[in-house]
Amino acid sequence: MAVGQPVIAVFHEDPVVQKALEVLLEVAGYHIRSLREPIGDERDELLGAIHLLLIAPQVDTGHKKALLDTMSSLAVQAEIPILELISEGGKQSVRGGRVVLWPCSVEQLNRAIDAALSIE
Repeated sequence: MAVGQPVIAVFHEDPVVQKALEVLLEVAGYHIRSLREPIGDERDELLGAIHLLLIAPQVDTGHKKALLDTMSSLAVQAEIPILELISEGGKQSVRGGRVVLWPCSVEQLNRAIDAALSIE
């Protein structure tokens, strides 16, 4: 990973969406940490190493709630911005988080990430 390259933790469940996001984000110059469910004892270390928490679309509601219950409160405490990708007609899960409609272009995603990172 290049020095100064933002690290984005991506919470996902769908391997196709995961791969699409990895390609989009790596092309845009970000380093990716993949999350499938809340990480027990490694949460503090993970939060210390990331710049943004990105929640992929179509994550099962139960899994999303479990992640948000643990990660979003820690992210807020650590002042890590949260960006949620939602499908058209989907509902925002993160109160106060930023939202981008999915699918989107790499330019749209990059602008949303840059905007979220600029509030740090």
